[in-house]
Amino acid sequence: MKIEKFHRRLRFVSGSFLLALFFHPIPVKADHLPESLLANGKPETKLAGINLKSTKLNDVIQLYGPPTRQKKVPNNPTWTGYVWELPGAKLELDVNGGPAGTKIHCIYIEGNANGQVGSTGRGLKLGDDINTIRRTYGNIFEIEKLKDDFSKARMEFTGVKATGQYVTIQWKLEDFTLRVGLEKNGKISAMWLILPECFPHGCD
Repeated sequence: MKIEKFHRRLRFVSGSFLLALFFHPIPVKADHLPESLLANGKPETKLAGINLKSTKLNDVIQLYGPPTRQKKVPNNPTWTGYVWELPGAKLELDVNGGPAGTKIHCIYIEGNANGQVGSTGRGLKLGDDINTIRRTYGNIFEIEKLKDDFSKARMEFTGVKATGQYVTIQWKLEDFTLRVGLEKNGKISAMWLILPECFPHGCD
């Protein structure tokens, strides 16, 4: 009886936590990889034609038109999530406003689109494979194989959709992070570029 009550309580808590994530998203912070897995060289700063260092929200609107929809949450009034439903792709931005102005914190793209919207600044594209990741960014990255079924519709603003594995590339210089979602067939279906937590001045 006690075990049964515990399982019911656990299911309730888990469900409540997922609902909280859905209704109260927060800006994403990339996990820090071990020193041995940090990539050398110049970090990737561009995805879908958007440069995390310099592109503003109005620049994105000029590129892709007004967003299809946007989301605000009561527990984080400075945050806004923007979604563009584009031909062959969904583009999402996490945008945070503060005393220093509005800043794009994360860029997310999923689908099979060609051209600028479906590629990074260095040319990694939706539909590429892990060998292309190695040729583009080198061999230093983390691979996480997925055990759960991620084929169901992904909640917006919660992470990379994939069914096979994640590849996470994080650079020593400035700590930019690129996460890539690959399907079971080995093809890239989603990419997520994350601004360093304390950009541009670094953490104290």
